[in-house]
Amino acid sequence: MYEKRFSCAHTKTEAIVLNVLYPFMEEEVEADLNECNFMSLSTDTSNHHDLKLVPVMVKYFMPYEGVKIKLLEFKELPGETAKLISNHLKEDQNHLKHKVIAFGSDKTNSMMSKQGGKNNVLHLFKEDVGSDVIGIGCVAHIIHNTAQLISSLMMFRQWL
Repeated sequence: MYEKRFSCAHTKTEAIVLNVLYPFMEEEVEADLNECNFMSLSTDTSNHHDLKLVPVMVKYFMPYEGVKIKLLEFKELPGETAKLISNHLKEDQNHLKHKVIAFGSDKTNSMMSKQGGKNNVLHLFKEDVGSDVIGIGCVAHIIHNTAQLISSLMMFRQWL
């Protein structure tokens, strides 16, 4: 399947990813996002030891290719407060914010909070964008909750 005499250690792999693959993918995503009319952003925070990592995914539709989901960026922040994450999204997606129609994340207090909450990423992002961005929550949590509800209903019907 592959030639064993060719090997790629950490240094070579890092050089290929950073100098070849990443610039190519970055150009492709940037070109697509300039062409598309609407998109949704999804983010979450992840802790790795003392690092706070924030990936930002983008979902958009291309007429001849269909729906695309890409990793827009993966950065480290000094914390995970609503203000820090919101400022991060505001700075890095400033040229795209007029295209954002939906924001996806888990439903923690810092991301979406209760309806009417004002100290969360969704509310702060809506204020910055100046339009009605829809908060869609975490798709994985939605699917899990749906499956859980359906299975409990199926168990209930079994006893009838």
